[in-house]
Amino acid sequence: MDTFKKVYLSWNGRITRKTYWIFSIPIVLIWLCSAFLIAPINETFSLIILLLVLYPSMTINIKRAHDRDRTGWFTLLLIVPIISLWPLIELGFIKGTDGSNKYGSPDDIWGT
Repeated sequence: MDTFKKVYLSWNGRITRKTYWIFSIPIVLIWLCSAFLIAPINETFSLIILLLVLYPSMTINIKRAHDRDRTGWFTLLLIVPIISLWPLIELGFIKGTDGSNKYGSPDDIWGT
């Protein structure tokens, strides 16, 4: 449970690509279910679910940006059409900084 709190609730620190994808997939699945399955039935409930997954989504994107030695503000580019491809590729597919950077040392929450 500490791992979930550490990844989803804290703005500080860094996460690797592996951690980013493992924790992003459930958020994307929840978002898709809410947008396409629940929204046609109950728009208010769907909006509540989307707002609930917004914070964890932001925290993991910011932590991944920190791993790339970028500020969390870099993740705002994700909301700009077409330009959002750049941070999506950088956060999802490019390796983070080796060793420590100004956001700390890479945390290995999986113990590998």
